[in-house]
Amino acid sequence: MIYTHEDVREIVEFARVRGIRVIPEFDIPGHTRSWSLSHPEIFAKCYDAEHESPFYGGLDPTKNETLEFLGALFEEILELFPDNTLHMGFDEVEFNCWSSNPGIKKFMLNNGIESPIDILKIFTVRLLNKIQEAAKRVSMTGQRRFIFWQEAFDNGLKVPNNSLIHLWKGLSSMPGYFGFQVIVSKGWYLDSYLKPSEWVGYYENEIYSPRLYPDVYSDFEPKNVIGGEACMWIEWQSDETVIQRIWYVC
Repeated sequence: MIYTHEDVREIVEFARVRGIRVIPEFDIPGHTRSWSLSHPEIFAKCYDAEHESPFYGGLDPTKNETLEFLGALFEEILELFPDNTLHMGFDEVEFNCWSSNPGIKKFMLNNGIESPIDILKIFTVRLLNKIQEAAKRVSMTGQRRFIFWQEAFDNGLKVPNNSLIHLWKGLSSMPGYFGFQVIVSKGWYLDSYLKPSEWVGYYENEIYSPRLYPDVYSDFEPKNVIGGEACMWIEWQSDETVIQRIWYVC
C-alpha cells in the first residue's frame, strides 16, 4: 500500500475536524527492510560464518548516507504531519546481524566501540538531533516529542526526558521509575492467532491492579500510565482481512 502526499493530507484533515490526532510511526532502524528495495546502500548485510547472507538486518547506523536519507525523509514527514509527536520505533533491532557485518565490525574497531548497542546509542542521538533541526525549519509547532518502543529504554538509549515509552513485552515499572510516561500495549495484540490458553492475557491486563501487577506499583504511581494501544501487525493479516480481524478479536 502506498500513501501519496494528498492521501496523507486528506487523512490528517479528516481526523482533525473530528478531534483525532494522527501520529505516524516509523520503526527505525530494524523494521525498515522494505526500504532496502530502493535504497540497499544504507542497509546492513547479514553474514553467516563470514559468508554474505541474502538478508538485510535493518539500517546501517555507521553510514553517513543513512542519516542523510533519514534527514530528508523526516523533513518531508514533518511537513505532512502537524502533530508534535512522532513514534520512532527502535524495537527488535537485529544486533547479531550488525555484529556479523564486516563494515560495522571495522567501524567498531576503529572507534573503540565494544558492542552494537553502543553504536545504536550514538545513532539515536544523531538522528534525534537531525529531526529536531528539521522541525525548526519546516514546522510551526517546533520541536517534536518522541515515542519509543520498550527496547529503547531497556537498551539504555539516551532519549529526551519527555519521551513516551511504549510497553509491549511486559509491564515494566522501570521507565516510570525514571520519570517517563508510558503507553501500554502488553496484552492488547489483536493480530496473532491465539491459542485457548492465551486469551487469559486480555482479561488479566488490568494495568491499575496491584493484585495482578504489583511491580507496576512498586516504583511509580499509575499516573505515569497515560493510556494504552491495541496493535495489529500485518504479518498475520492482509489488507483485505485486517478490519474484520480487529473487530472479531475485540
